[in-house]
Amino acid sequence: MTADEGSAWQSRLPPASRRPEGLEPEAPAIRDWLHIEQDGAVTVYTGKVEVGQHIRTSLAQAVAEELRLPVAAIRLVMADTDRTPFDMGTVGSRTTPVMAQRLRLVAATTRELLLDLAAVRLGVARDELVIGGGQVRHPPSGRACGFGELTQGRRLTQEWDEQAPLTPPERWTVAGAPVASVGGEAFVTGAHHYTPDLSLPGALVGAVLRPPAFGAQLVSLDLEAARLPGVVVVHEGDFVGVAAPDRRTALLARDAIRAEWRMPAPVSSAGLYDYLRAHPAPPDPQRWPPPVHHEQGDVEAA
Repeated sequence: MTADEGSAWQSRLPPASRRPEGLEPEAPAIRDWLHIEQDGAVTVYTGKVEVGQHIRTSLAQAVAEELRLPVAAIRLVMADTDRTPFDMGTVGSRTTPVMAQRLRLVAATTRELLLDLAAVRLGVARDELVIGGGQVRHPPSGRACGFGELTQGRRLTQEWDEQAPLTPPERWTVAGAPVASVGGEAFVTGAHHYTPDLSLPGALVGAVLRPPAFGAQLVSLDLEAARLPGVVVVHEGDFVGVAAPDRRTALLARDAIRAEWRMPAPVSSAGLYDYLRAHPAPPDPQRWPPPVHHEQGDVEAA
């Protein structure tokens, strides 16, 4: 980045307030997403969940690229609702196009801020500085400042910039490169704990009795055989479920329930189109985002 480009970036103030679109989190400050400890350790916060798709690695790569750090220098805190910004869920393949882009912008904003701080601290021209390896260096004088030295471990309250200068893909050295999966050994050996692996004192395991068809109505119910030691049976309307001290007991109790269902009239594949046209779903005022109606185009039944 040239001196003119750096000055232009510094003079461009981010919006005073960001409003989330849909269910995107309103987390405008760098500290909401990223923190640099006094020892230079970098912690990144995201509501996304690692379930074996290796996003802990790819998100760390995105941040490491913009901060000029190795992947091992990035620690991710994921889906900790006490510490991470709200997230609508790890669904819809949104992690790479949305969350990775968000964290890249946060990291790039942080990188530019570190350059600003180093220029002031060292009393040198900003365009003479080089950032990398957890330091901002001034090659002409041989002086350098560590990330933690510059931030002093304080939370960065500055807003991240949606127009922060991102590293173009042709200059990537970490993002998009083959690296060892973070925590990969734990996934392979089974040492990694997912939510079903967690066990809390007094926690119960639930199992739901599913009807044989969508829209089936419960006619009669015999729960006697399901009342095993430690089992709680829940029945409300057409819903039937059990809670038990462990999964095996929960499944045994659920399978012991005797239920009779009134089945809805079946819809054949040939009549499905006409059925759906004649039975549109009622509007749901709680649905978000609201459905989008398109008036263009033609759809014809085969």
